Amino acid sequence: MKIYKNNNYKYINEKNFLKRKLVQFIILNGVLFLNFSLFNELTLPNKNNKQ
Repeated sequence: MKIYKNNNYKYINEKNFLKRKLVQFIILNGVLFLNFSLFNELTLPNKNNKQ
């Protein structure tokens, strides 16, 4: 019974770890995407003005 509880605890920890990694990944991608789109909006008008 003790071994089963330990295995279950490990499994729950792994699930939480994967969830946290996924959330971190999504947040990082969101931040990068926002920075990229803001950068594009700032640079595109400059390119249009040069032409």
